[in-house]
Formats: sequence, structure tokens, C-alpha cells
Amino acid sequence: MPLASGTFSTTLRSRPEWASVIPILLQRQHRDWKESKPEVHDIAIPIPGVGTIASDGHLRFLFLSAVDIIPSNQAKTLQRIERLSYQDGGHRCAIIFLLSVNPTIDDGMTAFASLQILLLTSTLTIPILPLPAIAGLPALLEEFHSKLTSPISINPFQLSDQKAKLEAQQLLPYTGLNPPLPNRAVNVLGDINNSLGDLVDKVSTPQGRGILADYLDGVEGRVVGFWMQGGRM
Repeated sequence: MPLASGTFSTTLRSRPEWASVIPILLQRQHRDWKESKPEVHDIAIPIPGVGTIASDGHLRFLFLSAVDIIPSNQAKTLQRIERLSYQDGGHRCAIIFLLSVNPTIDDGMTAFASLQILLLTSTLTIPILPLPAIAGLPALLEEFHSKLTSPISINPFQLSDQKAKLEAQQLLPYTGLNPPLPNRAVNVLGDINNSLGDLVDKVSTPQGRGILADYLDGVEGRVVGFWMQGGRM
């Protein structure tokens, strides 16, 4: 049975970093695609029914890149993420983050980490899927879709505590001004904090900042400055 058609937003045509994805989708490597004008998401894929049970809505994706994470765009980006998460209670949506747009003028990995930190310091919980290059988008969409809809696969929205902690540790190098932080400072932060929330708590109080000063040997100013400016890189 052929896969149900997906839809992509016509607004992708006016976004330089994403416009080239349209001809790739229209090659129909995995499924047919139709152009539409959704107000919230950039791509939607139907979730198939099981047996006699009808289709259960759509899996919706928001496309972001480094340009969406610069300080002047962060408020607008958070609004877009909030609107997406409000659909279906945030259970059938994800962000796809393009890591490579123009390596000579932006740092995709730093921006990716910045987005993760931005979400960790907000009330939003939504998966972020890194996309190394535009050409890999169709395969990434289908892989995530198949994991969600397969009855024998682990639901991709269910992250274990161990994995969540590992992801937080991977963000520590980027939790200071002029990232990355020195390796020793990263290791110390991992030792004295159980989560990014613990680090934020320390930055927020004189006593906590004193602890950071005792352990970080002069690097604490970069860490405190980063969080005081709102966790922006």
C-alpha cells in the first residue's frame, strides 16, 4: 500500500536555508507531497490507522536553523514552538534543526546547543532532530515517522532519564560566554551539578555563585554572564 501524501508549507519557498528542500521532496523518494498553507508547522505526515481504527491525525514538524536562534529572533522562534506544541497537546510534533547552512558564517552545532538550552530553560518539551544536510531530510522524516507508528519500536518521544542527563552534559561546553568552555570547567560543572537546572539555581544566588567561583578558577564569570543574559550564545 502506498504511503499517504504529506504536506509542506508554501512558506519554505521564501526561506533561503530551506527552499532547496522542495525539489528534493517532489522527487517523491518515499511518498507524494502536496503544497499547503499551514499556519503553524512546516511539514505534516499522516499517522496511519491500525486495522479498523481510522488515521490518528498528523505528525507535524517545525524547521529551524542557526538564523532562528540569533538573539533578535529567539522570541519569535519560541512563539512558533509554543504554537506547535499546543497542537495535540505537543504529543505529535518535533523540531528539525538544520546544522549546515553556511559554515563560513554560522556555527550550526553551537546554534543547535543554544536551542536545546533555550528549551530547557522554558516550559516547552519537544524533540529536536539534528539534520546535517538538506538532502537527508526525507530519510530523517520517514525514520522518525516509522519509529512513532511501529508497535514494536520505542516511542521516540520517550527519552530515558539517562539519555536526558547525557544530553544535558553535552550542552555544558556551551553554557558560558564565548563557547566552548575549557574541558576542565566542563568536567567540574558536570561534577557539581546534577542537571542544567542545578546550574541555573547556583547562578541565581550569591551563595551559588560563590560555589562556582571556588571551583571554576576564573571561568565562573563566563558562566554567570551567559545565564544572566538569558542563556543566549
